[in-house]
Amino acid sequence: MGLDFIDNAVTRHEVIGTVRLSADQVFASLAEHPERWPAWFGIARTAWYEGGPPFGEGTIRYLRLRGGVVARERILVWDRSAGVFAYRVEETNAPGVSAMLERWTVHGLSRDRVRVGWLIAIDATAPVRTLVRWRRPIDGLFHRAMRRLEEQAGRRRT
Repeated sequence: MGLDFIDNAVTRHEVIGTVRLSADQVFASLAEHPERWPAWFGIARTAWYEGGPPFGEGTIRYLRLRGGVVARERILVWDRSAGVFAYRVEETNAPGVSAMLERWTVHGLSRDRVRVGWLIAIDATAPVRTLVRWRRPIDGLFHRAMRRLEEQAGRRRT
């Protein structure tokens, strides 16, 4: 499964927001520092890359989420200049998920303001598809994560 899955998935959901950070700060938080995800992405408990650097396309990331969900993901796109970070779920214990891909986009609007997009493409059982299509929880998770990302970056600057 490659990026074309985005166009072929049974269910897709995308949410977009802005943050007062630089594109480099956002991309670094998304791609370069998985260990920081729990500080800003509310459902993440731990995240790490397999092996040692350099990390990039093809790298495996492990993620543990609230509720005991575990995922092994493969990075498909790691393109700082284009502002794209995408990965597919290779293995998960999440019930009902048969295929899943996520793509983050980072587009600088100014020196310290960025538009961030999060797209989830998924093939899953009907109950899981319904959860993904229900905008309020996914959108809320994203917007809270973006606020926390700004807060975390602010703390690192001081």
